Formats: sequence, structure tokens, C-alpha cells
Amino acid sequence: MSLVLILLTVLVAETSATRASCYLRKHNDGRIIGTAKFYSITGRYQNVSVDLYDSGLTDGLHGFHIHEQGVTGCDCLTTGGHYNPDGVNHGGAGGAASSRHVGDFGNVESRQGRIRTKLTYIVNSNKQGEGVYNVSEDRFEVRGDRSVVGRAVVLHAGTDDLGLGGDEGSRKTGNAGSRWACCTLQ
Repeated sequence: MSLVLILLTVLVAETSATRASCYLRKHNDGRIIGTAKFYSITGRYQNVSVDLYDSGLTDGLHGFHIHEQGVTGCDCLTTGGHYNPDGVNHGGAGGAASSRHVGDFGNVESRQGRIRTKLTYIVNSNKQGEGVYNVSEDRFEVRGDRSVVGRAVVLHAGTDDLGLGGDEGSRKTGNAGSRWACCTLQ
């Protein structure tokens, strides 16, 4: 009987995956220019994917974050600051990752106005590689106390310095520049 209960518990835990997504819209324009998707199995791993098509965004690295509030209209400035429930300095994947906001995802790369990337966060693992990051705890939740649902995804016009810029702006936002596109996760 207890073996069946353990097996059932494992199966329920296996199916506890949650997802959230939204259509990225150009700031103050409303034009849909891409998608952002978040997928999480609590305590195991988290995926974040961004697909941005011909957006007019310059080639190079661009800051990508979760902000505190959802978008009002098409105004990315209504989203507040970075989602930072722990009150820590800004960082990002590939930078000062041990000290970063829950909403810090570092940079995504645009090539010929397109972005197609997937970031994977594996909890308590030794796996590392391009786009794969080992973390000691869940960085975000789709549902729960650290939920990103109802919050905004913001793609910035500039490069996120990952909190390594040595000034107050770097410690707070990564100096990632203006808000290029945004959407509210559902």
C-alpha cells in the first residue's frame, strides 16, 4: 500500500509542470513582434524561451527581465521595476548569478532583428553549458509565492551589464536601456 502511495506521489509531482506565456508587443505601438514562454517543474528545472521575429531591434545582446506589474495598454513604462521579492542586487545568468533578482534573465541575442533562444535553469545539478544554468533553488514560479503570472516580461533596447557595471544603475537594473517590447504573462 505505501509503495503505491509513493508511486502515486511521484507521478503527481511529475505532472506538476506549469506554464505561462504572452505575446511581446512593441512599446507604445501594440504590434505583436514575438512570444515569451515560461515552463517550470518546481524543484527540478525551469525553461524560458523567447521568439522574436522581424522587430527592428538592433543586432546584439539585449536585457530580458520580469518586471513587478503587468502592462497597461502598450506602455512598457507601466510595469514598474524588476521583480525582486528578495531585495537583492541585480545580476543575471552568466554574470553575478548568485546575487540576482528573480526576474533577472540576463541577455538574449538578436540577429537580423530576430531572437530565438531558450534558457534552462536546472535546480541542484552539475550540468552547465550554453543556455543551461545550474541554480541552488527555483528562480521563479509560474504558480505560487514567486509567481510570474500577471507580471510583465520586458525586452530592453540595450545590453544588460549583469550587475557588473560598478554603479547604482548596474546594481538596480543592469543599465539595460529603454524598454523595447513587453507583455503580461498569463
